[in-house]
Amino acid sequence: MQLPGFELEGLIVSTPYADVHRGTRRYDGARVRVELLRADAPAVAVRLAAASESLRRADGRHLVRVRQVLDEPLGLVRDDVPAEALDRADPVRVVADALDALAVLHAFGLAHGALTAQDLLLDASVPLRPVVRLTGWGLVALHSAAPPDPADDVRDAARLLEQLAGALPPEAAAMLADDPAARPTAAQARDVLRQLQGMPQAPPQAPPQAPPPRPPRDLRRPLLIAGAVVAGAAVLGLGVLGGRMLAGGRTPDALPQVVPATPPPAGPYVLPLITRPDNLVVERSWLLEQDGAVLRATTVVRNPTLQVVTTAVDEVVPKSIADDVDDLTFRPEPDEVVQRDPVVRFQVRALPPAGSTTWTFVVRLPEPVQREALGGLAAEADAARVDHERASAPGAPPPTPTS
Repeated sequence: MQLPGFELEGLIVSTPYADVHRGTRRYDGARVRVELLRADAPAVAVRLAAASESLRRADGRHLVRVRQVLDEPLGLVRDDVPAEALDRADPVRVVADALDALAVLHAFGLAHGALTAQDLLLDASVPLRPVVRLTGWGLVALHSAAPPDPADDVRDAARLLEQLAGALPPEAAAMLADDPAARPTAAQARDVLRQLQGMPQAPPQAPPQAPPPRPPRDLRRPLLIAGAVVAGAAVLGLGVLGGRMLAGGRTPDALPQVVPATPPPAGPYVLPLITRPDNLVVERSWLLEQDGAVLRATTVVRNPTLQVVTTAVDEVVPKSIADDVDDLTFRPEPDEVVQRDPVVRFQVRALPPAGSTTWTFVVRLPEPVQREALGGLAAEADAARVDHERASAPGAPPPTPTS
């Protein structure tokens, strides 16, 4: 089969919703999986156009990302994950990671709708501990007049655990409740499975410890402002979380887990768009997890131009959030640590027209934060970004030292 812009190597699998091909994207040589929808009715095209933004933005450690939405023919382009046999991994961990991916989808208003073992890939590109990644998501909704119910994803995950492990742990029985409203959310079910005895842990690391006491902050000291364009690099910021000093330095798997009765994670809070001088568009969103105890910040850089763009993007995190780059967990890791206090740099290489690149960082909050507070914090972040851009402009006077 011929598809403009791609070299297709052959059919991997056919599902009720799509024919999945492995191939190479011509302009950058990226290995991809192309899912060509089996239905091309006008209603499917309308649903695809309406959902395209959410499909591209949904991102998480355990998701196989949608990199491109195809209009002709209708389809989705995802990363090609080098997968190993799923039976290598512990069934409880497999389904817990799948539920983590589902929780991200649900926060973006999406659902899988037909979860099976065929939709889970064991990514062998991650050393030491291959990562379970969820694929196939988004296809059911494109072929259905009514969107799939997130509660049905939880039920399907329970059935999958029964299939892989031979039985459902009693602690997870609520996932099969007849009443969808009685089932836990995906995030709650994930936390239940991760608390089960004997589940494999994350790669070896030092046990979590409380951060050392910090000296009182000099109230006259100006905030580190986030957001500047310096020597072709854009600087993005998060602002100050209500004056609290945030600390972390641990991976999400090492964070304290909440009990099953806690509410689901808050939905993503989308900050105003930033248009850079090179016309790249920067999207930022914040997601509260673990009942508001964890903040996940996501930055997406998109190329709306007709040119391939190579540049560098610096992200500055104020000291009120983290004193050192080690306080933060980045995915992927930045290409360079510019300053440890912290400023990191991501290289954006050969970003194609309509392409995007994404990174996230996670920080553990000393106290739970309510989603309602994020609006004011977003305003602080944007004001800080503008101030820093002015201070970093060529010819700007150096900052005045404070005593």
